[in-house]
Amino acid sequence: MFTLLDISKTSIVILLCLLPLLKTIAQNTDTTLANRHFSKAVSFSHIGQYDSSISYFEKAGEIYMTVAKWENYLKCLNALGWTVGYIMGEYGKGLEYLNKALNIGIKKLGKEHFQVARSYNAMGTINAIKANNDEAMEFFNKALSIFKKLFGEEHQTVASIYENIGTIFEQKSDYFTALEYYQHSLFIRLKTLDPRHLDLAYSYNNMGVVYMDIDEYEKAFNYYNKALSISIEIFGEHHLEVSVCYTNIGNYYAETGDLDKALEFYNKALTIDVDVIGEEHAEVARYDINMIGEVYSDKGDYLKALEYYTKSLKIMHVTLGDKHPYIAETYQGFGLVYKRLKDFNTALKYYQKSIVSLLAEFNNSSIYSNPKPDLLEKRKATSSKPHLLESFINKAEGFYGRWREKQ
Repeated sequence: MFTLLDISKTSIVILLCLLPLLKTIAQNTDTTLANRHFSKAVSFSHIGQYDSSISYFEKAGEIYMTVAKWENYLKCLNALGWTVGYIMGEYGKGLEYLNKALNIGIKKLGKEHFQVARSYNAMGTINAIKANNDEAMEFFNKALSIFKKLFGEEHQTVASIYENIGTIFEQKSDYFTALEYYQHSLFIRLKTLDPRHLDLAYSYNNMGVVYMDIDEYEKAFNYYNKALSISIEIFGEHHLEVSVCYTNIGNYYAETGDLDKALEFYNKALTIDVDVIGEEHAEVARYDINMIGEVYSDKGDYLKALEYYTKSLKIMHVTLGDKHPYIAETYQGFGLVYKRLKDFNTALKYYQKSIVSLLAEFNNSSIYSNPKPDLLEKRKATSSKPHLLESFINKAEGFYGRWREKQ
């Protein structure tokens, strides 16, 4: 005959036996909720609602971390780093997420895991935007090494890294090397992806940019329209990927002299970008606001041009600091306006500011001062080299214009 004590002991034994099962059921329930959060985050990202996307990535990540689902947790951290850093333009915060993902990934999953490679790739992309090209190239090559080991040469992730390396060479004005990497990436994508895949739109846009750089405008225009067609088919008219295409097509019209058409496409891009990511973003300042300012300068509406350059510069100082190639480009825009107005002294001041913004150790605002050769040598392999050359040429032309005015 069982006593109450015997029944209690039996219940405890049964409960102890059931604990692992109950724990597993609880974890599975939590993981199901986290999966739902992650799916919502991806959906919000797809339609450009990035604040909601970030919120759901964070919710999913907290659960995955609690139940030690490390690969899923890294997916969330990498997605947060990409969304916050690359899309929203909060570069420092984005890199914090990615560094966290990288450290946890190496510790929990090993140094050659897919998510570790994704961290390297995203860190490379953000460093490329910040003009830290040596660091970017290092991260891209680490990602490339892992992806090749995991998937072989002909895989879409490998194609993405080749494309990213191409952007570094493009920023250094090594256009033909950039084109080689873009073509290699495109070859892999055409072989492995559906012909209407978004990654092909990326390839077409990048190929178009390089062809613009080497003055093959009609080839560029053809690639831009291919990219636009795919992007609209996937996302509809109101998305960042579509905006990129509009900006590129605007560049084509600006270079071929149809300034009204260029303005039309730049404004289309600006409308989308401001609505989706807000105006206070370095990429919006450079690719939308600056471009509109440049068109107004070319049309002779100098007050309007100065208005746009001033707005752009304010955004860039907040998001990028004082030293960056984007800021140098904006100062050169100011300089060109004043040069066209034959106000050569003011133009020279802006060209000097452009040089200062490209060199970390040079801060002399006097138009009669130039950086020493050793400072220029330090910048030999960076994206600022073509910008520096352009600034020095503009400065020389400014002095020549001032001299001519006095004759």
